[in-house]
Amino acid sequence: MVCLIWMEKFLEGQITIPKDIRSRFNLQVGDRLEFIWVGEELRVRPV
Repeated sequence: MVCLIWMEKFLEGQITIPKDIRSRFNLQVGDRLEFIWVGEELRVRPV
């Protein structure tokens, strides 16, 4: 459930991605991201 709440906050724009990560992935506002659990780690990647 924490993951869903986190994603909802992200989608509402309440979670800010650090600028170095945005520039590394060349993320723009409105880009879609994919959230993947790998063991205990939540990974995020652009779709």
